[in-house]
Amino acid sequence: MSSTTGVSYIMPEEVPALPRLPEHKAWHYTPLCAASSAPELVLMWIDGRQVMLIQEAMGSAHWKSGKGLRTTGRPACGALALAYHHAEAVLSFGCAGMRTFTEIPDHYMLLVVPGESVEGLCRGLEQTAQSNAAVQCVYDKQKTSFA
Repeated sequence: MSSTTGVSYIMPEEVPALPRLPEHKAWHYTPLCAASSAPELVLMWIDGRQVMLIQEAMGSAHWKSGKGLRTTGRPACGALALAYHHAEAVLSFGCAGMRTFTEIPDHYMLLVVPGESVEGLCRGLEQTAQSNAAVQCVYDKQKTSFA
């Protein structure tokens, strides 16, 4: 019995359904700017504000799209397998194991993006940043009328 099932963190009946990466693959973790080849997955630690910007950039914040950013909780490593197998970005709120072994603070979440989606996401983020800056000016003006 594993330690996670032994303490009822993950129920034994859940184990077969846990997302898994292919066992035969070798994974190389490196900063994206230092990668010598195109990445299969890109991992990012992001906060709540950044999640909103990512959703806007991906188009999943639009009410008509009907499709939001896929999210998961535990195990956080399952986000890698979901992103890999479904070719879509996945946000993990971060499980206890992820927080323990990475020492990532609680206000960050793990975003996993398929490598082939990164360029489009970057383009979307540029437009999103411009739109958010413009609307922030409007909001700042409106806020002064409340003072």
